[in-house]
Amino acid sequence: MTPITRRETLAAATTGLVALAGCTGSREVESEPDPDEKPVDFEFQSARLATGEPIVEPEKRAETTVRPQRARHYSDYLATAEDLDAVDFATNEAATKLRDYARETNFETESIFLWISGVNECHEIVLRQATVDDDGDPHFDFCRAVRSADVACSSERTHTVGFAVRLPVDGRGVSGHGSGMSSRCRGRPDPTIFDGTVTVQSGDAE
Repeated sequence: MTPITRRETLAAATTGLVALAGCTGSREVESEPDPDEKPVDFEFQSARLATGEPIVEPEKRAETTVRPQRARHYSDYLATAEDLDAVDFATNEAATKLRDYARETNFETESIFLWISGVNECHEIVLRQATVDDDGDPHFDFCRAVRSADVACSSERTHTVGFAVRLPVDGRGVSGHGSGMSSRCRGRPDPTIFDGTVTVQSGDAE
């Protein structure tokens, strides 16, 4: 698969009432994993929803890590087609993008991790690596980065971002899964945030 460039992603995120940024690609481990965990290559689809609406409705899979009071936040590890069928995707473009990608999974040899969260409009979420422990249970590492300075944004607004991560492992024997979030992406300097809600006055203003 050919990853979508950062420029293309930003262009998608700034068009239309529902600004949707999606990326399909693959990634290798970017940092040293825990000694007890083995890094695995992965493919993924991501999507961004500027309205802040949920991508997955929480009611249908109450046994997962869904937090009903925060409908934007959701994670689930899907080992079978039946697991996927039980996910209640919302009716928006981001949900359709992740659902269609997940449906392409060959559950005989692959599995899917769904991760959805709210994010400040001026930030983006980056999926850094996926690992499995000695029991075969997966763990996913994310980090939060400031978006490019040429993207107008407001710290008062929240978007919804989602990832469908495909692993080349049979998930039927998995007993649990986990994820972590770093407040900064190492190796990526934070650009200056351009807040489109702030009016900049000239130097000769009284």
